[in-house]
Amino acid sequence: IVIDIEVPDEVPVGRISGRLMCKCGASYHRTFNSPRKAGVCDKCGGRLFQREDDREDAVRNRLSVYKKQTMPLIEHYGQESILRKVDGSKGIEEIFRDICALLG
Repeated sequence: IVIDIEVPDEVPVGRISGRLMCKCGASYHRTFNSPRKAGVCDKCGGRLFQREDDREDAVRNRLSVYKKQTMPLIEHYGQESILRKVDGSKGIEEIFRDICALLG
């Protein structure tokens, strides 16, 4: 079985480009897990930053490369009737349950 977790581009773009990091290793998200004070780490008080590869343009470029490299495989496994699709725009626990259900 091959599982394709499908999401519209805006979902991973929002999830990835919203990430914020601190030099102490703490991670945050602008929407889902924001620090108490904008731009400041709750743990050490350090300044939060966005990694270069998490910028929106970098994420969109990575998605483009991913699609070009992955679509032939998706088509192949679909023809082999072993491809199963999961809605990746759901919450983490729901996606996990959907995958577990496919795996039996």
